[in-house]
Amino acid sequence: MLNYFHYVASAQTKKLLKFSLSLFRRGFNPSKCKTAAKMAVARIKLLRIKRQVVVKQMNHNLDLFIYLFIISETIRKRRL
Repeated sequence: MLNYFHYVASAQTKKLLKFSLSLFRRGFNPSKCKTAAKMAVARIKLLRIKRQVVVKQMNHNLDLFIYLFIISETIRKRRL
């Protein structure tokens, strides 16, 4: 498991290093930078939407649990 995280971290580090070197050398490509920025913004939006969906589902589950708990308590009290 540790090797996997090391591999992922090293791959991300290599990408970052490659990108930073391309910024400071003569080979800077503005259209490539623009594309990377657009993709990053789209990825951030997607992650934000995904998180909102998860939170909404959790709230729904919690509301349902509370509702069912109240009903079960009401039924239990009526039996006594």
